[in-house]
Amino acid sequence: MKKSLFVLLVSITAGFGAAVGTIVGGGLLGRAGFVAGGILFGVMGVSSSVRAACKLHLCNSTSERRAFVGGTVGFLLAVPLAILGSRLFHTPIIPITAAFLAGAGAVIGAERRPTRRPQH
Repeated sequence: MKKSLFVLLVSITAGFGAAVGTIVGGGLLGRAGFVAGGILFGVMGVSSSVRAACKLHLCNSTSERRAFVGGTVGFLLAVPLAILGSRLFHTPIIPITAAFLAGAGAVIGAERRPTRRPQH
């Protein structure tokens, strides 16, 4: 149950951030700003939602950084899928589904155990 809420929180927040970022960036800088704003605001959405999830005890505070990295990687993998999907299929289904990669990445990152560094 906690993992499901964690995925939803990160996915919705990242998707909302990306949507707002495309509007702001596109309005200010045109086509390049559209993509850059979506990426910037989407990553900010991942960051804020991972922090909120840790505060709500949906993940350990010790895994916050790993969850952020995983969520950001998932979001960055979703960007080309969302752009291509919306251009090819003219439907929001692909971009919405791609946003779940951010949530899945955050959960995978949070669950990942830190590697031990060999001590010399």
